[in-house]
Amino acid sequence: MAFGGADSNGGGEGIIIDDHFEMSSKRERLQPVYRVAHHLINQLGAITGHCNLLIEQMEQGTEYVRRLTLIRAIAETAAKELVEMQREVDAKTRKAG
Repeated sequence: MAFGGADSNGGGEGIIIDDHFEMSSKRERLQPVYRVAHHLINQLGAITGHCNLLIEQMEQGTEYVRRLTLIRAIAETAAKELVEMQREVDAKTRKAG
């Protein structure tokens, strides 16, 4: 992208802004969003892992195992959705840049 204006030599060539710099700037603005999403994905992974451990230790077919299986499925789905949202934001950022 170019902006009009005189350069230091008095010519009218304008200032050229590097597309890479522009994309980097957009990514920097989104860093807090990526950090929060990454943190939540890690937390959901911990929930999934703990559910797995508890399910292994419990008698199969009980109400507790059924509930833990449901919690695990919800955590896995939420993590997958967050990953997909991250990819969509990243793709839009690249497209806009």
